[in-house]
Amino acid sequence: MERREGAFVTLRTALAIKGFALFRTDPNDGPVTYWAERFGVVRMFTTLDEIQPLLNDLEDLS
Repeated sequence: MERREGAFVTLRTALAIKGFALFRTDPNDGPVTYWAERFGVVRMFTTLDEIQPLLNDLEDLS
């Protein structure tokens, strides 16, 4: 769990630099869902691994 927390914080920080807010549901409530939001547009993810391609695309635009 601690490793997943670190990965989440790392992705949240990297996306924040690009103007996105990254959120997740509470792991104590069941399966975790993630979502990234920017300018009112929300993208849903079921795993942290699904978020990395978004970050890669944003890096390519820089």
